[in-house]
Amino acid sequence: MSSHPVFLSRAHIAVEHWLLYPNIVLLDTAVKKVRGRRTNQQAIVVGVIKKKSPAALTALDFPVPAVAEIDVIQPDGSVRRTPVPTDVVETGRVRPFEELWWWERPCPGGFQIKAVTPGIYGSGAGTAGVTTMYRGRRCLLTNCHVMGDYAAGPGLPVYQPERAINRQQQAQIGFCDGTFTVESHSDDFLNRLWPFHRRNTWDFAWCEVPSLDDASHRVHQIYKGQAPLKIGRTPVLDEEVVWIGRTTGEPQVSTIESLEVQGKSTWSGGRAALWRDLLSIDPDGVRFEDGDSGSALIATSDKAILGLMSFGAVAGDETYCLASRIPPEGFRPSWNSPQQLRFRR
Repeated sequence: MSSHPVFLSRAHIAVEHWLLYPNIVLLDTAVKKVRGRRTNQQAIVVGVIKKKSPAALTALDFPVPAVAEIDVIQPDGSVRRTPVPTDVVETGRVRPFEELWWWERPCPGGFQIKAVTPGIYGSGAGTAGVTTMYRGRRCLLTNCHVMGDYAAGPGLPVYQPERAINRQQQAQIGFCDGTFTVESHSDDFLNRLWPFHRRNTWDFAWCEVPSLDDASHRVHQIYKGQAPLKIGRTPVLDEEVVWIGRTTGEPQVSTIESLEVQGKSTWSGGRAALWRDLLSIDPDGVRFEDGDSGSALIATSDKAILGLMSFGAVAGDETYCLASRIPPEGFRPSWNSPQQLRFRR
């Protein structure tokens, strides 16, 4: 099949002529997934605009074989004809990366948003988690450090995407309407008080979106339905979850490995915050990068929203992906909580 030998990690190069067919828009080599779960097989990933049954294929469509015979370069330099499985995924029409994140109306979950403090361009930015019903209103949910700029509280205008803020009216989704503020201090102050310092529980903010013309209930590549997804279900240990962030740009599938992680987050300026009851996600085979904060953590079993991806951490040889829970809709912090509930109006 291949005109010249290739390494297994680049097996898709050998079949790049498949892109000449109009129904094929993407080729890559990656670990094959079956029902959302990673296998141990390297496969040629074939992105098609729309999956079709064999009977529905036309003369313009290419019937992707289950296996492609590729001349693969072995570790010792020899070449061996190797059967490489294919993995057909429905991608829709692939657009340039910048265009994808530049403008989308109504904005789905998983796309870029930015909240802007007047006169300060570099304030909170990250991922639109999900638009659903919260406190009796249709709201976009994300992290406080994405939309509330940590201690700044509610009131900031929210734009999608970040670099469209010069299109004021067209780009603005709304205002940050509420936050659970994050109590933070200098690292030195926390070190003096440790372990007696009170811990934050939620990295959470919301933006009311009255019109579905501005933000939809969809979550990019994960949920295509029209109804708002449910929030408030208790997470379960070891259950399978999925999220998609603005930076990584593709669904990440994993499981919940702990329900009560204690954590510490730091950011520029020497500020730090302590956390309790974070959800820890199994980091094996998944990515969480800067800009992915705010992604909705979705249960694959029933599409319930269990939390918001908030932090990535490294401790020794261990990597952690941590998510904030979502506060109950009627909850107000008690007098001894370090966090305050603030409203724009």
